[in-house]
This record gives sequence, C-alpha cells and structure tokens, in this order.
Amino acid sequence: ERLSQRTDYERRYGRSPWEGRYLIHDAVGRAVDPVPVLDVLAAAGADLSVRLNGRTLLHIAAADGNLEVAGWLIAKGAALDAANDCKDRCAERGNTPLHDALHFRDDDMSALLLERGADVDHPIEGRVRVDAPHRRGGDDRSQALAAAHRERLERDDELERARREPLGLASLRVEEI
Repeated sequence: ERLSQRTDYERRYGRSPWEGRYLIHDAVGRAVDPVPVLDVLAAAGADLSVRLNGRTLLHIAAADGNLEVAGWLIAKGAALDAANDCKDRCAERGNTPLHDALHFRDDDMSALLLERGADVDHPIEGRVRVDAPHRRGGDDRSQALAAAHRERLERDDELERARREPLGLASLRVEEI
C-alpha cells in the first residue's frame, strides 16, 4: 500500500485502513501451517492479548474454525471467556470465543472450547446466548447444548415477565427467583 492511498483512505473514512491489525492477526487467520509462524511471532515478543475490533485472537480462531490455532492459543494462556469489547455497541459485543464458535462453525470448535473449560453460562448483557445457531444440524451433543440454552432463555424471559407483573412473583418457586 502506498502512503498516498493510506492518507486518502484516512481522509475519506476518518480511520486507519489497518484499524489496529497486527501481523499476529494475519498469522492466526493463516490457512496453511499457521503454528510455526505463531511460534516465531510469540518468541519475538508479539502480544498475544491484542484485539482487533474488540475480538481476541481466540475469537478469530473460533470464528474461522481453526482448531490447531485455537489449541495453540489456549496452551499459551488465551482467555476462554474473554468478551468481545467492540466499540459502538456492535451486535457481537460481549460474545466469547464459544459464542463465535457456535455461531460460525461446526461443533468441533465448540467441543474443544468446552473441554478446555469455556463457560457455557457466560452472560451477554444479562442474558445467556450460547444457544447461538446450529442451523446446519450438528451432532447430538451440540443440539442438546443448544436446546438446554434455549430452555434457559425461555425461563429467563418468564422470570423477567413475572418480575414486572404485580402478582407474578407469587407464582414462582423460591429457587426460581
């Protein structure tokens, strides 16, 4: 990219075309043999906690379905339950890598994150949203996980309605409140 192109982009859009992107982001998204590149970058002192538009490196790997990179990041101490902290209240704000895995990819990534200790009950703005779409089918394990979280969301909605109605709380059991 030439300096004049970058300057023109910044003038037109009011932001850098790089938007905080580092070489480590490109390495995580690499399709062929990413781990040796990540090893070299980590050995050179690359910051593995750097974010891109609020997303951690593990968010990116989870969304891409890259099990090898996700495993490498987890072994290096990536936070399994780091929330997306994007600016301007983006739709993905609060999502964890598990939410991204469930939304974007197959069940293998979700299983890896769950096996390594990802929190299925991680709230997003007060709600649990791990029932993200399994629209492409998925295995029995993921369908059961999604169904359990849909039930929880429905129960949470019922509790919220009951809290707003004058006699609604009287109809709930103590453990539900």
